[in-house]
Amino acid sequence: MHAANLASQRQRNERTPRPMKNSAPTVVIIIPTYNRAQLLPQALESVLNQSRPPDEVIVVDDGSTDTTADVLAHYKKRIRYLRKSNGGLPSALNHGLAATDADYVAVLDDDDLAIPDALERHLRFLASRPDIDFSYSGCYRFWSDTPPTPPYAGSLEIYDCADVDPDSLFLHALESYPFHTQGMLVPLRCYRAIGGFDESRLRAEDYDMILRLAQRFRGGKLKEPVFLLREHGGDRGPAHERHGIEERDAVFLHYGRQLFADLREKLTLAQYLPADSQTVPLDDLRTRRALLQRACVMARHGLFDEALEDLDAATATGFLDQPLTEEERRMCSRMMDIDPMLLEGGATFLRQAGALLTDRTPSLFYACVKGFGWSLSRELRNRRYRSSAAMAGKLVRILCGRGSLSFAGRICRHAAGL
Repeated sequence: MHAANLASQRQRNERTPRPMKNSAPTVVIIIPTYNRAQLLPQALESVLNQSRPPDEVIVVDDGSTDTTADVLAHYKKRIRYLRKSNGGLPSALNHGLAATDADYVAVLDDDDLAIPDALERHLRFLASRPDIDFSYSGCYRFWSDTPPTPPYAGSLEIYDCADVDPDSLFLHALESYPFHTQGMLVPLRCYRAIGGFDESRLRAEDYDMILRLAQRFRGGKLKEPVFLLREHGGDRGPAHERHGIEERDAVFLHYGRQLFADLREKLTLAQYLPADSQTVPLDDLRTRRALLQRACVMARHGLFDEALEDLDAATATGFLDQPLTEEERRMCSRMMDIDPMLLEGGATFLRQAGALLTDRTPSLFYACVKGFGWSLSRELRNRRYRSSAAMAGKLVRILCGRGSLSFAGRICRHAAGL
């Protein structure tokens, strides 16, 4: 969406509250499934026994070859069963979206579980916030074929998400995957306005959808999780590209890079600025901030060449005439607060950024180093000592090469909590 149109849409959303209906809103829960006959009944029971029951449950069978059809025969009076040839998760979701006229749509994976009052809490929150279009939440994680029993708080790990101002949600989501679609309740009108899920994306289709929703509409966070995310070793993905849990991170990284390479081509530079300032012409200061923000986004998704290109442009002659802001320094720190999957490329990028920034603006280089230290600290907190040792070694080598051994020591001691 063009920057001016995006800002205009946000202003309309802010001025015009969501229309209220006299009758209660209708809700559909869509469960796409492929060869998960063993776990699917648990997902179904969790949505069919909601404190506020859904008006309809649609199960889209994406060409399963196991006993899924037999399992669903036991639920034929309680669900709507749609079967299609295998095409992947986004096509299954779009098949379900095309089959409903409900006011709101919730999506649940066939191996996850909805918390008993999930819909009730979503609807109560949205009724209290007419300025919000869709809601989202964090989740609890568990590792078992057997569903956990409440209370979940205190007994299960919380995989939380940030409570972000709706006008900042898009930029926040660009930097890192913000929440899961299973924790969302979205008006059908929003899905239809942006054209549904992108069927060309066999993975990361949920991330793409979240970004498009956050770019055009306003989202708000529920305080407590509304679903249980199951971790398991079973296969995932469409029929022609099945993979196990050991390959999950690499597959997600591959498709995530594709997504953000596409976004770099589609988004204008102004769309990397806060929404309330996107209609203001780009002067040198605003261009610098947008370039640094885009460099941050690209680096955090492993597109290091693109990030270096933006970093080079942001610090070129003329763009450093005005002092760097604290937010720009934080962007550079977040740029290097990366996932261990990106360790090798990230260390190379940090070395290249160091060579570029040392003469131009050393403060940004040290901001990058600080962010790399955050990554190191997180690895230590999570007791991933092998990756943290590798990160510390790379950090020391990079900084020693720039005559900054004492700074490297401070970063490593801080990461270790010494």
